Amino acid sequence: MRITDGLVNISVRELVEFVMRSGSIFASFVSRARAVEGTKAHKKIQNAMDANYEKEVKLVHEYVAQDITFVVEGRADGIIRDLIAVTIDEIKSTRTSLEVIDEDYNPLHWAQAKCYAYFYAAQNHLKDMNVRLTYYNLDTKETKHLLKVYQFDELECFFKEIIEKYAIWIRFYMDWSKERTSYLKALTFPFEGYRIGQRELAVNVYKSITNESNLYVNAPTGIGKTISTLFPALKAMGEGHVGKIFYLTAKTITRTVAEKSIQMIYDKGTRVKAITLTAKDKICFLDERSCHPDFCHYAEGHFDRVDEAVYDAITHTDLFTRDVIEDYAKKYNVCPFELSLDLAIYADVVICDYNYIFDPTVALKRFLDQRDFVILVDEAHNLVDRAREMYSESLSKRQFLSVKKSVSKQYPTISKELGKLNEYLLSIRKDYIDLTGSMISKEAPTRFNRMVRQFINECDKKLQKGAMHKLPQDLLELYFRAYNFNKIYEFFDERYITYADQVDGDIIFKLFCMDPSYLIGNMVSACKSVIFFSATLMPIDYYKYMLSGEGERAITLPSPFDQTKSLKLMATDVSTRYQHREGSYKKICEYIIKVSQAKVGNYMVFFPSYKYMKDVYAYYMEYYGETNLDVGQEVSCKSSMEQGEQEVLSESSMQQVGQENSSTTSIQLVEEEIPYMISRREVKQEGIERVQGQQWHKEDSPKIELIMQDTNMDEEAREAFLAQFEKNPTKTKIGFCVLGGIFSEGIDLTEDRLIGVVIVSVGLPQIGLEKDLIKYHFEDQEKEGYHYAYTYPGMNKVLQAIGRLIRTEKDKGVILLIDDRFNTPLYSSLMPAEYSDRKCTQLRYVTEQVEGFWDEQENTLR
Repeated sequence: MRITDGLVNISVRELVEFVMRSGSIFASFVSRARAVEGTKAHKKIQNAMDANYEKEVKLVHEYVAQDITFVVEGRADGIIRDLIAVTIDEIKSTRTSLEVIDEDYNPLHWAQAKCYAYFYAAQNHLKDMNVRLTYYNLDTKETKHLLKVYQFDELECFFKEIIEKYAIWIRFYMDWSKERTSYLKALTFPFEGYRIGQRELAVNVYKSITNESNLYVNAPTGIGKTISTLFPALKAMGEGHVGKIFYLTAKTITRTVAEKSIQMIYDKGTRVKAITLTAKDKICFLDERSCHPDFCHYAEGHFDRVDEAVYDAITHTDLFTRDVIEDYAKKYNVCPFELSLDLAIYADVVICDYNYIFDPTVALKRFLDQRDFVILVDEAHNLVDRAREMYSESLSKRQFLSVKKSVSKQYPTISKELGKLNEYLLSIRKDYIDLTGSMISKEAPTRFNRMVRQFINECDKKLQKGAMHKLPQDLLELYFRAYNFNKIYEFFDERYITYADQVDGDIIFKLFCMDPSYLIGNMVSACKSVIFFSATLMPIDYYKYMLSGEGERAITLPSPFDQTKSLKLMATDVSTRYQHREGSYKKICEYIIKVSQAKVGNYMVFFPSYKYMKDVYAYYMEYYGETNLDVGQEVSCKSSMEQGEQEVLSESSMQQVGQENSSTTSIQLVEEEIPYMISRREVKQEGIERVQGQQWHKEDSPKIELIMQDTNMDEEAREAFLAQFEKNPTKTKIGFCVLGGIFSEGIDLTEDRLIGVVIVSVGLPQIGLEKDLIKYHFEDQEKEGYHYAYTYPGMNKVLQAIGRLIRTEKDKGVILLIDDRFNTPLYSSLMPAEYSDRKCTQLRYVTEQVEGFWDEQENTLR
């Protein structure tokens, strides 16, 4: 369906399905394999007809209702002309027994055929028409015909009734669009002024939308990316350049920020309809989702009530948050998820997850024919890996065997197909995995997918309308997985690879998308404009390629924050490479203590893996965690590499460390005494703070409370973890977290809720088969394969974790990067401009630097 300047183009099928839907929700659908069979059946029947049978006839009819011109079109499966009458033939393939199919079987089938009959009769001035439904059973190969004769007046009355009902909705949409446009034309920026870089971002977004081009934006934290993209998109909508805005996010917290931005605009007097789509499992009212009227009273008769619910909602409400949607769903006793999808049709802004647009198995197909919408992709760096997941799929031998055993007696034909799949993977293990460790092929797995399709076909025979809930849950889960596998198989090309690997004793067979850029590009090309933005879209050329934007515009904006409010250090005396990790625990612990002892507060330490995090945590608790040192006691802390020696840092050598920058690959420092003080009390001697040096002991550890991220934390546990980072802390608290995890991006601990971030390692992903396949693929494309697979994704995690510290103008704190590789030219080139003032350090110097920083901050306040 497409609406332009009072003209509505819509297909017969869309019209009929919208107006005439009724009844209950059933968790059933026609699989892709089933659809292909249906298409073949259509052609078979059409080709078997006589010479007077004309197939695939396009019919178009124009009609005016409520001052709106509707152009309704479709393609009749067949038209039969003989001496007696003209017959419209509508072909439907099915697996339902033809004995139970009668004239009342499906009113939508008759409705579609009657529309075609009316169009043809109107064009050819016929007084009556024959309408025939041809049902073809895919299993028995039998055919059944149902025939009715309609007078022209009867057909005309039927069509007018349908189009007039539909016109009510379109009239509302057009009237609302006109009203909304008047508000948007008067829209002003909701703040008194722009932050640094904010106006530049908004202007570039507006120009890209009005020029119908795409834009890639690296915009540091603090610019206000959400409002700076939504505001110009809404301005463009008010000027007629945009029909609908999709704001895509990967995390709940960023969806909340988008909602707040829309609310802010709304509170300023600008009316706009916006909706947030919540995942079906989350918004479902049942404890265990079951989309069937036998188990869910919201599903029972849903389509009989939902139109009233939608009309009530859109005529009385503008902002549809999850709570609002749930309230309307309960009021009308309808499914909240299905209600939200219907409401999204009338929303100007749709806030949702990436998968509603990019995932080929769950994308909102109802919107894909519209070419007048804009997509704003927040935290766009996440889309690369998410797209790989969306466009890849795997199947498991263990799952085949388990389901086979559970259904063998009840569904022997399905069990037989599962047995074939299980045996195939057994042969893969014997012929490849046991010999070489894995099976890798650049060819599509034609034979295996043929067996998958056969399994799907056998399941389809059982999945007649209303029967899905009767199948075992494990079989249904495998069916959906197989369906997705078959769908992904259709995308297989040179960007894919087939592999089988043994994981925890199971054989995993996977279609792996190494390069999703082409598939992302297919979606992007269907849009008027797509804006990709992130605080860590670096290196920009890498992300432009991976997000299908080679040749498109890209901009990098400066940070709006005062750079003197953060101390950025790189520890060059620690290697966190895998072979050196065990020997790094002591220094990492001492770095953590020295950074945190300078000021009581909340800190986060990020590790590249759970194992590394737990190992350092265990080391800390063993050597530093049992006794506490009273704050105010003066000590000096000994580097683990130089125990037994006093260390002195002269003013000149300390100055040297402070002046080191990213272009320096190594530094030489004078071996002198280094003073360390836990208290802020200064002891001056020759202009330098000094105390007597002594070796570091466990009993010298400061009062520090460590908390550690768990491997499986639900939303409640996550919130409880963050709640421990309180305002105005009276003791030091350090959170051990994982790079790339739930706490390394998308959280805001402002002001003194977080005053220090320590990053352990350059964040390289663990070496593995898939990462290596990506590396080899891009090397074959004459690109930097290792960097595409490991370096760039790892550094992105580092930058995201660093970004947890400075979130507002009031924030201040210390950033410490622990790994000698951060000071190499490669990693220096990957650092954003706002980190140009970073300094090299070593364990012996870090206390002086951190204490000096906090002294400066205190002096500034005075």
